[in-house]
Amino acid sequence: MKSISCACISFLLLFFIYQSCMGQNTVHFQASDANIVYSGRIDNSNPDTVVFSYPGVSIRTKFQGTSIAAKLTEMGSGSSTTTNYFNVIVDGGEPTVLKLSIDQSDYELVSGLANVEHTQELFNRTESNVGKVAFQGFLVDEGKKLLPPDSLPTRKIEFIGNSITCGYGNEIAVTDPDNYHFKAVNENNYKAWGAVTARNLDAQYSCIAYSGKGLFQNNTGRTNETMPILYDRILADDVASVWDHSKYVPDLIVINLGTNDFAAETNNAAFTLVDTVFINCYIDFIRKLRTYYPNASIICTVGVMMSDYYPSGANQWTRIQQYVSTVVQRMNETGDSNVFYLKLDPQQSPYGEDWHPTEETHSSMASTLTDFISTKIDSHNNTGVNDLKNNTKDHFFLYPNPSTSSITIKCKTKSVLLVYNIAGNLVLQKEINPELNSIDLKKIPRGIYTATLIGDNSIQKQKLILK
Repeated sequence: MKSISCACISFLLLFFIYQSCMGQNTVHFQASDANIVYSGRIDNSNPDTVVFSYPGVSIRTKFQGTSIAAKLTEMGSGSSTTTNYFNVIVDGGEPTVLKLSIDQSDYELVSGLANVEHTQELFNRTESNVGKVAFQGFLVDEGKKLLPPDSLPTRKIEFIGNSITCGYGNEIAVTDPDNYHFKAVNENNYKAWGAVTARNLDAQYSCIAYSGKGLFQNNTGRTNETMPILYDRILADDVASVWDHSKYVPDLIVINLGTNDFAAETNNAAFTLVDTVFINCYIDFIRKLRTYYPNASIICTVGVMMSDYYPSGANQWTRIQQYVSTVVQRMNETGDSNVFYLKLDPQQSPYGEDWHPTEETHSSMASTLTDFISTKIDSHNNTGVNDLKNNTKDHFFLYPNPSTSSITIKCKTKSVLLVYNIAGNLVLQKEINPELNSIDLKKIPRGIYTATLIGDNSIQKQKLILK
């Protein structure tokens, strides 16, 4: 009888361990199942194999059971720059990181749960140039099922941008970023300013962003495959994939483009940016967006990676402020008063990879934008942020959520805030005025809480996560 090699025995042992961990008795719910909810651009022309590439694509479901797994196909090549990563968020808790592999298709997301109802979200951390991903459904315990999911927020926000909005390199913080270059593991769109702002406002989130892309020209100086061109695609690098803009109609669009247009001139004087060319291209893009979304508020932002110090004498930070503010002024003068300008201050050390903003900087950017939206945008539209996001005038506005140290609350009337832990014990009580209130949470342990606001005629509740 032939002997079995040690390598073969090791392979069989690992296989059986994997099967044991995954659970041999599972049921497969296809990607087309009605109880699976998608956010972001997806190609579901084959409903059982949903393909996507933009960062921030989210796949949610609710299920009953002790574990859940996902069927995913990695279409990146598997290098340090072409491996996709996801955040796995169970029951609204702290995200865990899932790394895809070209040699694997079934991924356990969580196990060992109580046999009750749970929520689960897969959130794509990485961007299109890392590679596409195909999703083929969820696996849950035999005899269990997917349940009707929670409804999505009513407010819809879309972010259009470059590497900043992708979250490029935001998982590290260093003082010598020239020595740290792109690695997919360090890109986390969940902590990028757009995703954080959307969570602050309890809004749906769509992210159309790609590193190196510009408005008129990319960082290479090439004027093809710029963001206005990619904007009409489901998959950024697939010319044949045409997005149906009626599938997601945002209430608010935030644009952060121009950094790469100026980067091209830094690399080669032949690509020096002409003001009229950039301004006219930007106006054309806004008018294009208007054909799809005539009622959306549009915020044109500048920052945070540019300065007047480098390259010397180019005054790029001053110029982009002038160019973009001129765009907004001209749109307003032609009768479109729903276009706004917002300056985000240049970042400070430490930095992420290749001088990109860190998680902390993204958080600061999100706070600035959240305040701008909740005051200027919503007052301009003659409505409060709470009316838009919760369809009720009594609901209160709380951000950031999750929080690490403090929260800001805005409400309609003088109220009392009560914060309870999961055991139902009161851990904080504070009077709240009808304005923005900053509340220190440093003395409260990390965990999941219920924030209850008691007003004159209402009692409102929100889940609060401290991490």
